[in-house]
Amino acid sequence: MLTHSGERPFSCEVCGSTFKYKYYLGVHMRKHTGERPYACEFCGSTFKDKWYLRIHVRKHSGERPYMCNHCGQSFAARSAFTLHLKKHSNLSQCVQCEYCRLSFPTKFKLKEHLKTHFS
Repeated sequence: MLTHSGERPFSCEVCGSTFKYKYYLGVHMRKHTGERPYACEFCGSTFKDKWYLRIHVRKHSGERPYMCNHCGQSFAARSAFTLHLKKHSNLSQCVQCEYCRLSFPTKFKLKEHLKTHFS
């Protein structure tokens, strides 16, 4: 039962990195071999892992599943969303839209946003 033991029995012969599962060792080995077996059907870009391809395809589809509750901005990747949330870490200084309750870090950003309600 490797899940909770911390054991990492699969090791890379090139750099010594260790992994819990053989699958992850295989994905890691692509760093050394340069293999990129997953191709985007829209533009032909290639990736070493299915996950990277799935995130990339969102650029073509427009899917942006991570939405900021403070300002309404949306993101294709969770990492970009998490980084964005740090901008809102001091919400006590934010100003809120009286029409939709979204928050903005400055009055200028709020004024820009208000145009969406009146255009």
